[in-house]
Amino acid sequence: MTAVSPSLSFVPALHGFRAVAAMGVLFFHWVQVFPGFNAWLAAFHLPAHPMINLTVPWAIGWQGVPLFFVLSGYLLTSQWLGRPLTAANVGRYYLRRALRIYPAVWLQLVVLLALGTVLPQVFVQLPLQSIVLNVLLWVNLPPAFAPLLNDVWWTLPVELLFYLSLPLILGLQRRLGLGLVVASMLLITLAWRWAVIERYAGQDLSRHLAVLDSLPGALSVFGAGCAAAFLQHRLRPQDCRLLFALSMLAFAGAQVLLVAGIETYWQGGWLLATWSSLLAVSLAGMVVAVCRGAKGVVQEAMSTRPMVWLGEVSFGIYLWHLPVMRVLREFFPQAAHSIAGSLAMLVVVLAITLLLAALSYYGVERRLMNLRVGR
Repeated sequence: MTAVSPSLSFVPALHGFRAVAAMGVLFFHWVQVFPGFNAWLAAFHLPAHPMINLTVPWAIGWQGVPLFFVLSGYLLTSQWLGRPLTAANVGRYYLRRALRIYPAVWLQLVVLLALGTVLPQVFVQLPLQSIVLNVLLWVNLPPAFAPLLNDVWWTLPVELLFYLSLPLILGLQRRLGLGLVVASMLLITLAWRWAVIERYAGQDLSRHLAVLDSLPGALSVFGAGCAAAFLQHRLRPQDCRLLFALSMLAFAGAQVLLVAGIETYWQGGWLLATWSSLLAVSLAGMVVAVCRGAKGVVQEAMSTRPMVWLGEVSFGIYLWHLPVMRVLREFFPQAAHSIAGSLAMLVVVLAITLLLAALSYYGVERRLMNLRVGR
């Protein structure tokens, strides 16, 4: 959800990673809203391992969110390398971050509020106080814990609070060193997640995801991206190839751990406390390896023109896909549970979402990015 700064050299693979993150989340929600095809596909699995089946690519699509967080840590930290932390620089940085997030969200907020007047069964009308908090993106945060107009907005306060924290993190890194700061970010995450687990012991912790994955609980994920940005210049091309292979193995190992413990995952325990940090390390390793020189099929695939374009409009894809699905589900409920219906809805969802994402990007996001660069 973070744009590449104009001051950085263009790295097509970074756009590719953003495309993967956005499309992963889209496919994850598609099989939830229109499960017909996925239910049929789930029947094809290893006899002794029902969790290992052809639905895995969609099932792990939600991991596009931590990938977005890793990319934010990596890209924004890279922008600050060699730049002084002056008040003027920090002020411009905050303005750029606000322009990157809020205008596209405000556009969607106006559209969803308007749709709510004709489709109240799809988009619940909120009281004025909640609308104001949604405008500010002060959602899922104390003291009000305002409901979200769009469910995918839950990540945006996490992202914004990281933006606010990054200058402090960088200042500490320059004083204390990278190792101590990254270790502190990891310890904060582990301590927070354990505290949430203890606070809601005995409950289904998926109901408290907004608390569990608030910034303290996701700080290590951003931290993995930050560390990758600081360490990237030490990597040689041959190091990148080895790092990519090891990161892929770590990513696969993380999935195996998750599948093995999924039945008790949301009950709490060491896996819920540590798994997101383990995943983030593997994602950060893949990102920096591909972007710094691990040439091959993966880098070529990530750098193709369609992937670069999808990466450019990825924020719009992330924002618009779920509202589109909810409207279609309202008008075509019979399509949800049939194979042909769910596949047809996927085609329609992709067409409408990409159109809206393009309108958001070319009509709002890019215009404001160009405006701020000119000034």
